[in-house]
Amino acid sequence: MKIIEELFKNNTEIRKLIPAGSHLVIAISGGMDSVVLTRILLNIFDQLDYQLTLAHVNHGLRENADADMKFVQNLSKRWNLLCEVIHLNPQTKNSNESVESWARKYRYEALEKIRVKTRGDFIVTAHHKTDQAETILMRLAQGTSGKGFKGIHEDMGRIRRPLLPFTKHELEEYAHQHNLSYVEDETNSNVSIPRNFIRNKILSPWIK
Repeated sequence: MKIIEELFKNNTEIRKLIPAGSHLVIAISGGMDSVVLTRILLNIFDQLDYQLTLAHVNHGLRENADADMKFVQNLSKRWNLLCEVIHLNPQTKNSNESVESWARKYRYEALEKIRVKTRGDFIVTAHHKTDQAETILMRLAQGTSGKGFKGIHEDMGRIRRPLLPFTKHELEEYAHQHNLSYVEDETNSNVSIPRNFIRNKILSPWIK
């Protein structure tokens, strides 16, 4: 599905987010979204003079965490990309802090450390349009008003999110067309997690 690469490459807003010649540190979990983002950037990086570095954060929370890390490291070798890994210690989580909040906070701190170490210009994440819908619904359910309804920002200083114009379905089609392999996070089916409930019980039945 080459069209998504052309849309990505020629989208003026994306070009502003990640200008030609930038050193991009790609936050990659090994899941479909981040693997697709990496493949898109790899397919167009020479045209836009990008330098690419993979950044993986091993949270140490899941049984498959080390296997996911190995997958990313092997992918980096196959695609000839530098890969930096940071391990987090779940023992640093406060007893009154949710796992999701802890992981989010220290993940971005770790990604920034990698960006500084590698002298990257921007950290790019694979958040997409469907993630945006999930976030807005979550904030609505939590009673957020005003600025909260803006959802995920495409530009948060050094953090850039170039996939926000695209839906999960479009990324799935791209992954299928390019026969991409990726890892599945088994916790994504756990609907006791609010975001997963919104994704699986509210959005999935009707959004594409």
